[in-house]
Amino acid sequence: MQVSSYIHLNPIRAGLVRTDNPLRSYRWSSFPLYLIPASKRERWLWVGRVLGKLGGHQDNRRGRQSYEVYIEGLAKRIRDKKELKSFNEKWGLIRRGWYLGGEDFKVRLLDIVDKVRDGKEKETYYGDEVRAHDEAQAEKLLRVGLGVLELKEQDLKKMAKGVKEKQVLAWWLRKKTMVSRKWISQRLGMGDVSRITQAVSLLNRNEDISLVRLKKLLEGIS
Repeated sequence: MQVSSYIHLNPIRAGLVRTDNPLRSYRWSSFPLYLIPASKRERWLWVGRVLGKLGGHQDNRRGRQSYEVYIEGLAKRIRDKKELKSFNEKWGLIRRGWYLGGEDFKVRLLDIVDKVRDGKEKETYYGDEVRAHDEAQAEKLLRVGLGVLELKEQDLKKMAKGVKEKQVLAWWLRKKTMVSRKWISQRLGMGDVSRITQAVSLLNRNEDISLVRLKKLLEGIS
């Protein structure tokens, strides 16, 4: 309902409908088609789900009239600048977010992103959805890494910023995921992001025996 309302009120927010005209007068929208019988409507436009969300109405005269009253009422309200500001805050997730729904829905979407990106260059994808996917994957990997190094989540807060366990975890996360250095630094509590770069460089050189030993523990994970 939020998404449908947001879309149908676009002409009002854009100033494309005169204040003395109803929203249904704007022809370049699906809204007028919601208000006519199904027999006169394009077959691909299915309005049942939206009407059903409005008090359980159906695609009949009563349901269509109720939707018109609801949307025209919103249109009248958002013509007021104060009301529009309030609605824009309410619609913030629709305008700037990458999903709208519960946590289960988010997890399903992240799984889809994972499948779409499988075998492709990850650098060619960007956006909030990809960032959320990468961070979710990094969280899983970090939990595994902590277990291998026999550490607990709370240990990260107690340990010094540059300890070897954090260095090897930083190297591993950079190698296995696409999360940013800033995310890794904040998640591991390592301070300046330059420590992440230094850790990666140090681990790649294989000069520190104790670091190499920790590195092999993580590399041994299938």
